Amino acid sequence: MTKEEETLQAAHEELYGRLITELADAFGVDAAALKETGHLVVGGIDIGLLNYKMWDQGRITVFFDLGTIPPARQAEVYRKLLEQNLLLPRTFGTYAIIPGTDHGALAYTFDIDGLDGYGLAKNICETLTQYRSLEKSLQDASESSRLRMGTSLKSSGIGL
Repeated sequence: MTKEEETLQAAHEELYGRLITELADAFGVDAAALKETGHLVVGGIDIGLLNYKMWDQGRITVFFDLGTIPPARQAEVYRKLLEQNLLLPRTFGTYAIIPGTDHGALAYTFDIDGLDGYGLAKNICETLTQYRSLEKSLQDASESSRLRMGTSLKSSGIGL
């Protein structure tokens, strides 16, 4: 690592440390634990923080765990998430699958420079509204799909 890279990394770590300390203060959680785990629970929702360090210094990704996507519905839900990525501007986040899990995620990436933990906490709280809307949309899609399936099965003589 060059001297310049070391300087940039140290500056990033300082900004990231301040951001995490303020974020922890805003939510009343332990800053050291938050920095170590990158995990936070707000309003019953698991939220992860990704600090890319060397790959993308100066940026942090915050993701909201959308929960387990049932195997029987994965193709439908994955499709809906990908459609949302195309239809919504990036300011509405990016939908993804958490690697190594069957969990969907809503992710935002922020520049750390100029961002404070209190502003990020406010953004997280506002995003919970969008999260609840998506959650309801997925539930409505599931109910609609179930009702359509039930109607088609009943018309074919197979009762539910």
